[in-house]
Order: sequence, then C-alpha cells, then structure tokens
Amino acid sequence: MIHKESRYIIKLIVKSIARNIIRSFQPHKYVYNKSLSDGEVYNSARYCYSIWMRHLVKARDNGCNTFPDNVAEFGCGDSLGVGMAALLSGASKYVAFDVEPIASLENNIKVFNELVQLFKQKSPIPGEDEFPQVKPYLLNYDFPHEIIGERLIDNL
Repeated sequence: MIHKESRYIIKLIVKSIARNIIRSFQPHKYVYNKSLSDGEVYNSARYCYSIWMRHLVKARDNGCNTFPDNVAEFGCGDSLGVGMAALLSGASKYVAFDVEPIASLENNIKVFNELVQLFKQKSPIPGEDEFPQVKPYLLNYDFPHEIIGERLIDNL
C-alpha cells in the first residue's frame, strides 16, 4: 500500500514530467496550421472529429484496439474536442493534460454539440482538402461504420 506522502510525491513527479514533455514536445505544431484557410481554428468540431477519427482508422488499419477504455491527451489547449470525440465513440474515460488550464467552457459546449451532430449524421472524416496540414492522410475518408457501430450512434 502506498502511503499518503508517497502518493503526493509521485503526483508531483508525474506532473513535473508531464509539464516538461508538453513544453519540450509540442506535436500540434507539426500536425496542424492554427489559421486555416476558411478562418476557423484548430479547436473546431470538424478539426477535432478529423483528428480522432483518423486515429481510429489508423488503429484499425494497424490491427490495434479501436475501442480504448481510457484516452489521455497531452497539450489539448483550449479545446477538449478530441477527447469528447473519443468519449462519444465509446471511450469510458478521458484525461487531458496541459501546462496551462485554458479550456474554454463556451467553446467546448459548442464543439460538443457539433460533434454529436457529426456522429449522428455519420459524416465523412474531413480530409486534406479541408485540413491539408493534418496527418496522417487516409486512403478513404468515409465514416468508419465498422468501427463506430449503430448502437453507439443510436445512444447519442
């Protein structure tokens, strides 16, 4: 059994490591362009949907689990959209880590409502025509019916 003091020390160490990882490795700088051509920013529902769905498709293509119970995101910024997409597609738990607590409640409510509609409509994954900087590129941007079952969609 871990003593209370040990838990506190472990928590401080993990927090410090996470902060240093986020500060030194910021993958979002390499994945998206913050000012997209149509004026939208990286925290739009379509952007978050595109990121999460690409993860699921690539996981499937590589024989990995497409039904993660737990999802963690490092450097989420002001949007929790990718995590909300994960939860809407069946994840049980989402944890966001960022150096600064800057998540925007108003924007996240808007993104959530738009994400629900994208899933309900079984919208195709936004591709490189809409988000040319987002990788990986996919061979097919159709809604992945075999990953996101009807049961999940009906429960939204």
